[in-house]
Amino acid sequence: RVTTGHVFDENILEVEVPDIMRNRIRSGVDFFDELFGGERGAGLGMVPTQTMIFAGTPGAGKTTLLMMVAAGLTAQGHIAYYNSAEESKQQLKLTAARIGLKNGFIVGQRNSMPDILDDCNKLQEKYPNKKLILFVDSLQAISDGRFSTGRITSRTAEENIDQLISFCKDEAKIKSGKAMTAIAI
Repeated sequence: RVTTGHVFDENILEVEVPDIMRNRIRSGVDFFDELFGGERGAGLGMVPTQTMIFAGTPGAGKTTLLMMVAAGLTAQGHIAYYNSAEESKQQLKLTAARIGLKNGFIVGQRNSMPDILDDCNKLQEKYPNKKLILFVDSLQAISDGRFSTGRITSRTAEENIDQLISFCKDEAKIKSGKAMTAIAI
């Protein structure tokens, strides 16, 4: 439902692409960066404003992989905010030790998407010259903010994705250089 500032009849060849979107975000984890296209050595990595969902069976390694990516992004000078609504910070720390992470990242325990996005705004204000990559683990454990009780329904994950996409593709943020990329489990 990304609608703000969009014109429905704009010719694709006339669309302006801000510089921030031309510079892909490399994680330092080569096989991960290659997933997003581009040429080896240059142009690999995520496109700012991109929103991705990683799915797999429990225990497949989604959290472990994305923690490696978050650490790699931090090593590249970016801000990685890893919000886990399922695992405690202590569980994540144990995983970090098990896989030998050398670079830390910001960790959160929010269980409401509006609160997570508010944290992102604060991080963008605190680090205005750095790219922010948000990790959400996992969508089904996070409230979309529609119910004051925090109730989670069958549509909650869809609503959360909708909020993430709208936040990442907000044209005012893109034009101001504050585009965000999001990865969700």
